[in-house]
Amino acid sequence: ARREPYIDKEVVATAMREYRKRECISQADLATYLGVSVRSVIRWELGEVLPMRVYWRAMRKLFRMDDEAEEFPKHHPQNPDGECGGGW
Repeated sequence: ARREPYIDKEVVATAMREYRKRECISQADLATYLGVSVRSVIRWELGEVLPMRVYWRAMRKLFRMDDEAEEFPKHHPQNPDGECGGGW
């Protein structure tokens, strides 16, 4: 059986939170965009489970991540200094 490389759920969770907050997108708006429940987004951001790759790719497009972010991140993105201006 093929073994997937180890992916740190906490690293993915942190990346998701930081990119989502940088773009001023609520968990509810992200869930609607992806067609998943808010609970799924919360579980991903808590590091309980990993999002399926199809959802990670959709988030990558939404968050305008660089090409290296196509796979799950191996490091944390930089936290922006700015505040959200009211969301979508």
